[in-house]
Amino acid sequence: MNTTQNYDRETLLPRNRATQTILDALALDDHLLVKGKTLIDINFNEGYFVLWGKSHGAKKIIASEGDKEMFEDLKQYIRGKRFKGIQLHHMGFKGLIQMKPKADIVLALDMLHWATAHGWTLDAAVSAIAAMTTETALIEFPWDCEEPCIRAQTKLTDFTYHGSKVINLCRRYFTSVSDPIDIRISELGPTSHWVAVYCKK
Repeated sequence: MNTTQNYDRETLLPRNRATQTILDALALDDHLLVKGKTLIDINFNEGYFVLWGKSHGAKKIIASEGDKEMFEDLKQYIRGKRFKGIQLHHMGFKGLIQMKPKADIVLALDMLHWATAHGWTLDAAVSAIAAMTTETALIEFPWDCEEPCIRAQTKLTDFTYHGSKVINLCRRYFTSVSDPIDIRISELGPTSHWVAVYCKK
């Protein structure tokens, strides 16, 4: 398939306003120079950032996804395109950590709350992301437990999960952390509030 629910795989153009809002806020081209570098994408979902990295000249990409259908879908697309230098792994965060991979750039988007809901502490998860990173990590996460996806699908509380804790941990494990980037996705509801930070080693 060339077209996913959220973007077109051939052009990488968003197919809905929510995706456009996220990409505009992240401003990847302004923050990440991936040409000739290695890239890790944790929980790649529909694979946008894998293909973005490939189109921008990443030397090697390691990407993991726990959802079997999403994994197989992107694997078949990459095989059909005969792309080289992309390693896809059907595994969760724990499996990826056990591989002990390292890359210049690590993308950890929409995954910290899931890791925490499945038994990871925020400290352990952010520490593991930092251990993979040799240059820059992009970490995107819901700000608090009022986020609709957290309320509907997890039992997290502000005691175990909050965006302010994530930022403090990023400052502990990285040399510098960007100002938080606010991402408001109106399509997800009035309480939807996501944040992203670029973290330097």
